[in-house]
Amino acid sequence: MQIAFWTNVNGLGGNSAIAAVVAGTLALEKGLSTVIVDNASKQSRINNFFQIKSKTSPLWESKVGVNGVLQLARVDKLTDTNIKNYAKTLVKNVGFDIFEDRFECENDLFEENKDVFMKSIKCLNEAYDVVCFDIGVGISNDLSNLILERSDIIVVSLNQNKQLWSNMLTLISESSLFLNKQIIFVIGRYDYRSRVKVVNLKREFRLKNTIAIPYNIDFMDSCNAGKVIEYLLRNYKCSKNDDNYGFIEQVNELVEVILEMGEDK
Repeated sequence: MQIAFWTNVNGLGGNSAIAAVVAGTLALEKGLSTVIVDNASKQSRINNFFQIKSKTSPLWESKVGVNGVLQLARVDKLTDTNIKNYAKTLVKNVGFDIFEDRFECENDLFEENKDVFMKSIKCLNEAYDVVCFDIGVGISNDLSNLILERSDIIVVSLNQNKQLWSNMLTLISESSLFLNKQIIFVIGRYDYRSRVKVVNLKREFRLKNTIAIPYNIDFMDSCNAGKVIEYLLRNYKCSKNDDNYGFIEQVNELVEVILEMGEDK
């Protein structure tokens, strides 16, 4: 199952943080082998959430990480076994991995390397139960668009700004990338005190499969400290009286919707 975490506005809905906590829950609590692949911009911090320093090298100039995967795919030697050798293990004996460098390509180099990227994406899906792509903002990058096209589920995140939701839904309705796709809408960093309630957004924009993930200071501090895994292990079974309960409950709801959609793909 391939999941793309996408937004059209950078930084407002906590897209990378949502990708991190969902991937962690799928691996640690659901027992699914899961890999995180960063396709986002240089402003993405998803690797930092796991104390992994992002590495960047020009296409074909490295034999480690994503570049190593691409070089094997280029000569038809990539398999669902050796692809894991190029990922960083986050939790041993669980099947939770991440790539230290970005799965990215400039548009002027994409067409000549498209087959290589397609082979790599196919192999990732054969190697892992779940492939989580943290996608770049918008739809201007050809590789990001290929990932969206190939994803079984697209998780779209934004905050509580109605105008931004209107703009994003217009973009989605006008782009063939989202046609017939299973989409989950996430209102990230949700503030219950706001006058813009999740029920209002769902009614006004006729949204289905919409989940509000509340802002949680403990989780955000854990992201900043690179301790998302520790946060999940510490809070997954927290009591209803715990300050983290509402956040964990909504994350679990999102994960359950993803799993239900995954069964229907």
